[in-house]
Amino acid sequence: MSQISAFDLANLKIIPYKEISQVQATQEDVILTVKDLVEKISDHNKEVVEIISNFPENTPFVRLFWYRETVQISIPTIYKDEQEGINLYDVSPTPSPIKLPIKWLQYSLDWSRDQDPQKTLVTGTQVLGVNPENSSEMKVLICPLGLSNNYVKSIQANQNELKDEDIPKGKGLADAKYLRYYPRPLLPMSRVEVGETYYIKEIILEQDPRYNAAPRYLLGKLNQNEEISSHEVLPNYYIRQHYQQFASQPFVILSKEKKDNGFKVKVGLKSLAMVS
Repeated sequence: MSQISAFDLANLKIIPYKEISQVQATQEDVILTVKDLVEKISDHNKEVVEIISNFPENTPFVRLFWYRETVQISIPTIYKDEQEGINLYDVSPTPSPIKLPIKWLQYSLDWSRDQDPQKTLVTGTQVLGVNPENSSEMKVLICPLGLSNNYVKSIQANQNELKDEDIPKGKGLADAKYLRYYPRPLLPMSRVEVGETYYIKEIILEQDPRYNAAPRYLLGKLNQNEEISSHEVLPNYYIRQHYQQFASQPFVILSKEKKDNGFKVKVGLKSLAMVS
């Protein structure tokens, strides 16, 4: 497979962002959009600016976050969705596909063997072109592939039998079987607190293989009747019962009890809870 000259998005991880010290101090995420990046590096890195300026300026493009006692940096990554469709996703807390014409050029997976299989590093990259309608203007870049845990574990378990020719690579787009689903953070019941108020915004009915095809509920968290955040949850018995009886009327967390490997959370209609 011939090599294609391309800009590697991994280079965005070595820029000395001034926000690194902020994340170290607060341990809170910082997200930089394309517009933010262009403003930061336009004076000294024309190549990067030329590449990323092809993306919508409000695209969350770099996320700095605290993990394992250090600042980590994430960049746009390729994942699959629930229908096995493959997209380049932004770095927002619940990543969204980046709306941009893309031409998938070539892909390559690789691994670095280690005596301890658990330390075998498995990686994958995809070469793609953005704005491919005009081949003379198309910008070529390298993006990371979000690899599935099952694929990584299969490589680690069989690393001694694998040969270099077994490395998946080729023209076009990597197969969905190698990829993980895009990150979809769920609010665990362990994170809700007694007295908090929520309402059910919608039921997300499309099947998600990650959660045995269980429907998720999108909850809005309320403070003085104003929504302050929204979260997806896998509903428990009490939330399902509330929805069947009261639909989107707000409910209050009445109690939370540790049970086996999870939490038993009871909810009640907010108006009744206030009266009582």
